[in-house]
Amino acid sequence: MEKNKLIIIVLVIVAALSILLYVSSSRERIDLAKQVNQVTEQSKALEIEKQNLLQELEKEKALEQKLSQANIGMKNYLRASNKRISKFFVDYEEVKARFERLGSQFSILKAEHSALLDNRNKIAKENEQLKAKVGSVFALKEAIRELKVQMHKVTVQIKEKVNLDKVIEGNRGYLIKQGKPTTPSKVKIEVVPASEK
Repeated sequence: MEKNKLIIIVLVIVAALSILLYVSSSRERIDLAKQVNQVTEQSKALEIEKQNLLQELEKEKALEQKLSQANIGMKNYLRASNKRISKFFVDYEEVKARFERLGSQFSILKAEHSALLDNRNKIAKENEQLKAKVGSVFALKEAIRELKVQMHKVTVQIKEKVNLDKVIEGNRGYLIKQGKPTTPSKVKIEVVPASEK
């Protein structure tokens, strides 16, 4: 009987140990399940956070692309504005130069106008003097004499000018003198044998 008691004690100890191991493994399994649940929840949270980050990244990419297109548009607008400003400066310089030319032309016209007014006044005075001279026969004869003298002077000047134009310097028969041609154009000289009779 003692053997049976010993077997029962051993069985009770084995059973108690089995129960303790079962309880311990159940606790470990429950702890592992809790940990798996926590890891799963963390994984889901990380997945959700990843999706949120991907959405934000897509938004950022779309915003960057939109800003890039806006930047390109602004650069094109800036280039066009620079061209327009350059054209405005060129136009301004042309207008300024034209204004200066017109100013100088206006000054010239003003001087000419002043000269014409002086000339007109002078002609008006001469006209008055001529009217006074023509009024008397004696003054008329005197005016005709003065006119004849002036005409004679002009005729003499014209004759002198015509005679000066007719004077032609000769070259004393030389075609080339001291190695330089004396005529302005080339001269062709042909020698023809005399005909025999």
